[in-house]
Amino acid sequence: MIISIGTILIFMVTFYLISNGKVKLFVSKVDVIAPVINLSSKEVQIYKGQDIKFEDYVKDIVDNRDSAPSLAIEMGKFNSNVIGIYEIKYHVKDASNNETVEKLKVQVKANPDNVKYPEGEEKIAWLTFDDGPSSNTEAVIDILDKYNVKATFFVTGANPNYYYLIKEANDRGHTIGLHTYSHRYESLYKSEEDFYNDLNGIAEIVKEQIGFVPTIIRFAGGSSNTVSKNYNEGIMNRLVVNVEEKGYRYFDWNCINGDGGQAMNHEELIKMLEETTENKQFAMLLFHDGSHNSKTVETLEESIQYLLNEGYVFRLVDGETYGFLHQVNN
Repeated sequence: MIISIGTILIFMVTFYLISNGKVKLFVSKVDVIAPVINLSSKEVQIYKGQDIKFEDYVKDIVDNRDSAPSLAIEMGKFNSNVIGIYEIKYHVKDASNNETVEKLKVQVKANPDNVKYPEGEEKIAWLTFDDGPSSNTEAVIDILDKYNVKATFFVTGANPNYYYLIKEANDRGHTIGLHTYSHRYESLYKSEEDFYNDLNGIAEIVKEQIGFVPTIIRFAGGSSNTVSKNYNEGIMNRLVVNVEEKGYRYFDWNCINGDGGQAMNHEELIKMLEETTENKQFAMLLFHDGSHNSKTVETLEESIQYLLNEGYVFRLVDGETYGFLHQVNN
């Protein structure tokens, strides 16, 4: 081994015996330089369902010795029919096994032409749960399975011991959305930078569990909250615009069971559900599966039965679902 200025050069040594009994030493340098891959872009946006050829984003591959390094593209959980943010990895390896990995960020987003108020005579319910995962989430998922109902979970980072249930819910066919990492209004709404730092925190947790970042979100307190005014005047008016610019879609609600406010008993939760869905063809339902929502679990079967008896069919929220947005008050 020879050490030069700032660089370690590794050599292979081969010995040959010649006729006069002397040894001749040949030294050949081992290739330790990885190939270089250049992509034409580091970030790409496509509409849901749009075809994409990842090979087309390879601008060139160069290696100091190997004229044809191998290329493998790792797609992970990429699905062009599921709205979200994905990470594609390009693995380039030369004949000496030196490897380079480059990343491409791909955002699958909703086609704005498809985002519209639902039409037709069918009664539709979008059952959504905020504030999980928690000790209540598994029971919620089991009840949903019993009735073959799919729901959307807007998750938080509040309970690390239950992060695995994000993957469990996703694997059982439910949709995952981003709610908040901390759910602390004083830090969430202190500034736009603080809001996105928090959002990125829960995004990373979800990515670890399901392999990509969803782009459907729900604001803590909804877009109509006024508590944010205590920390930053006008922040909600700015956020509802720039979350869309960043590729997210936010969702409020038009029906509740009341489990997000003061403690309510079984009868009160069912009554609130009945009152807020009365005469509504389309119901974006706000429920909660946080650590304090055991009553939600206790009333969930009756709630589902009521909605089915009222003729509702259940749908998942995605980037092309109508948002049932509130009036922004800050």
